[in-house]
Amino acid sequence: ISIGNGYAQNCTGSSSANAGVFLNGITQFENIRGYSSASFGVRFQSGFGVDVSGSSRAAEGIGVSKGSGTLNVHNVSAYSRVASGIFIFNNGGLCKLSNVSVLTTSSGATEHGITITGTSNNNIYIKGGSITVSNASSNGIYSATPTTPYFVNLAFSGCTTAINANVTNSQTNTPDLYGNILMG
Repeated sequence: ISIGNGYAQNCTGSSSANAGVFLNGITQFENIRGYSSASFGVRFQSGFGVDVSGSSRAAEGIGVSKGSGTLNVHNVSAYSRVASGIFIFNNGGLCKLSNVSVLTTSSGATEHGITITGTSNNNIYIKGGSITVSNASSNGIYSATPTTPYFVNLAFSGCTTAINANVTNSQTNTPDLYGNILMG
C-alpha cells in the first residue's frame, strides 16, 4: 500500500517486492500494519499518527526517511528477522517516536534495535518503550557517525552495550525551579 497526503485508518499492507505500507507524505494515520519479505514493513516520511506496526523478513520493520517536516508517532512496534528493528535516515525535520517496542531476531552483530543515520540527527526523539536484540554484540541504539538524539525511558535487552559510543543523548534531566524533571 502506498498512500500520499491525507488520512489513513485501519490499513494493512503486505508485499514481497516493496514496503508493506509506504506513507508518502501522509498527514494523519492510525492503526497501520505493514509486512514485507523484501523491504521495510512500514516506511514513513512525515505525518502524525498512532498505533503503527511494521514487520520484515528482508529489511527493517520500520523505516523513517526524513527530508523536512515532522513525523510524530505514538505506539510504534517494529520487528525484523535480518536487520535493525527501526532505521531512521534524517536529513532535516523532526522525528518523534514514543512508546516503542523493537525486536530484531537476527544473529548478526550489525542488526541493531534502532539504527540512526543522516545529517540532522539532533531532531530525533525516542520516548519510552523497549528495545530487544538477539545478538549480544548488537546495540540497542546505533549510529556509525556521531549523533545526538534525545531518548528517555527505554529498557534494553539482549545487548552487551545498549548505546553505541557514537550516540550521545541530548536529553538532560535537570530539575526546574520546582524540582520537576524535564523530559525532551
